[in-house]
Amino acid sequence: PHRPHPQPPPATSPRPISSLLTKLRLIMATIKRPRGLPLIGAGIAAVVAVLIGGLALSYWFLPRALVTLYLIPKTISQTLQITIDPNRETDLAKKRLAGEVMELEVEDSLEKATTGESEVGEKATGEITVFNKTSSSKKLAAGTVVIGPNQLQFSLDKDITIASQSATDTGITFGKTTTSVTAGQVGTSSNLPADTPLTIKGFDSATYSAKTNKTLSGGSSKQVRSVSKDDQDALLEELRNKLTSEALEKLKTSTNSNETIIDQKVATEIIGKKFTKAVGEEADIISLTAKIRIKTLKFKTSDLIELAKKESTGTESGRDFIAVNDKVDIVFENVEFEDEVAAITTTLNTQLIPKLDPDEIIGNLQGKYPVETENYLKSLPEFSKVEIEFSPKLPQPLATFPKREKNITLKIKVIQ
Repeated sequence: PHRPHPQPPPATSPRPISSLLTKLRLIMATIKRPRGLPLIGAGIAAVVAVLIGGLALSYWFLPRALVTLYLIPKTISQTLQITIDPNRETDLAKKRLAGEVMELEVEDSLEKATTGESEVGEKATGEITVFNKTSSSKKLAAGTVVIGPNQLQFSLDKDITIASQSATDTGITFGKTTTSVTAGQVGTSSNLPADTPLTIKGFDSATYSAKTNKTLSGGSSKQVRSVSKDDQDALLEELRNKLTSEALEKLKTSTNSNETIIDQKVATEIIGKKFTKAVGEEADIISLTAKIRIKTLKFKTSDLIELAKKESTGTESGRDFIAVNDKVDIVFENVEFEDEVAAITTTLNTQLIPKLDPDEIIGNLQGKYPVETENYLKSLPEFSKVEIEFSPKLPQPLATFPKREKNITLKIKVIQ
């Protein structure tokens, strides 16, 4: 609610110094000069007059008062859209602040437990017979894939040549050759029994086929922890965040107290990384060493404070307010970079106190008793309390505020 304009305290009763002088003049008038001692009496009177004058002058010039007025600040919260531009000068009217590009490279390592699961073990091996049912010989290269039941895959261990089929008295005899194979997957499922029919990948079984000579053996498997793609991605993101924080802290230590660094959505570039384990590889722990380059902007804190003061000061309920020195809390709500220019949404919490006239307040205290000024001081806007120190301390009838304006010192402090 709007407070009425503070009313000055009423004028005091007759001035103590005038009353004192009046009383002293009456006392002097009653003093009878002893006969025969006219010069002595005149001397006494002169001394008394000098003392009275000295006391009067001392009472006028010597007393001093220190008045400390405590005010409760108002906090004004405001959201501003500002631009930080390293290529342009500060323009508060356009809410544009000059900036400076900050760049730094940092490197570090990090490790974490793996979460993936893989099947590991041994691959089955053994011998098969490959049949050529055509009239021409056939060469098959090492690595040629042979398909078994349930799409199990095996590969030839070496190059082979299979003779063509031939005619005999009993009919057609297929060309054949024996060779070794290795399963394409681990596990016991590849331990095929003897005489299991097989096909050659890419060929019709009417032209080429195969079968196991005897049981394929040696296949085994077990489930183990391994590196997943998610493990690598999560570790890279965690290390990137860690390096970004480290870089920002280093940049902040290189700035002075009048500089603020934008610490949100900063540009980071990974310029090197090395994992200790590949995806699918058996491991309980995976480690990563990475180096990043960070780029952001800094600006003068005083520029933003001046902008906050400019935007927040004004009139409220008919009273002028001013910002408390540098009492501005800066919160970055959103930051968007385009090239090297940052568009920022920021919330500024500014502390304000009423704009008071010290000369007017001192003028309303001069020559008055403290009790007479109590209500006046309490009526000042945003008043909290007042502390008054007199020097020297005078007896009650004389304990007023100094008569001279220069002898009253007013300090205005903010309650935090």
